[in-house]
Amino acid sequence: MFRHANKLFWLIFLIGIASCNNEQRELREKRLFFQQHSLQHVGNKEYISVFQGLRDSVNDWKNNGLGYYIYLGKSINYQIDSLLCFNTEKTKFIGVLLKQQLLKTGVQDDIEYIYGVKIKNDWYFFAGATIVLPREYYQKDIHTPLSFEKLHEIAMKEVFSGYLKKNPQGQWEVNEDFFRDLTSVAWCTDCKSQAQWDSAYFFWIKRNWERK
Repeated sequence: MFRHANKLFWLIFLIGIASCNNEQRELREKRLFFQQHSLQHVGNKEYISVFQGLRDSVNDWKNNGLGYYIYLGKSINYQIDSLLCFNTEKTKFIGVLLKQQLLKTGVQDDIEYIYGVKIKNDWYFFAGATIVLPREYYQKDIHTPLSFEKLHEIAMKEVFSGYLKKNPQGQWEVNEDFFRDLTSVAWCTDCKSQAQWDSAYFFWIKRNWERK
């Protein structure tokens, strides 16, 4: 009886591992597909240029001591997720900044939204909301930061999953609803024209630099 129960336990355990591995594999495959679609959508040259511009901007925020960015590379380890999701018109994108809290007292890590808008052929970047990730939800050791691989997986599930959708012909296309946050009242309560939205974005970009 005990031997039978023991076999059953290991069978359930192995099924659980296989299920977890399948989910991770599916997320990696979905992520790769999304990134390939985004690269084809805007072109490799534009994609790389925007990513490099975003990386330079985050470094500027860090080096100029803007808000908490002064702690990047010190008490916060970070990566810019390589997946950037562009809208149909290629004038906006949504990305994320992955952050590991390095302080011994830290028991959580973070995923921060990073937005980009193209105004008069120039790209501008600014930060959005932060998703707080208590480590106890994902692992037993709450004093060790979540791996960047794990943060990438979580970002794929919690942020990027709605980027693409299938059209009536069964083909994958950009889901414009995914970008609704960039035109929400959180940024502007009464913007109607593109010029008004551009002005609102410039306000938030300027406000970011005022946090120094």
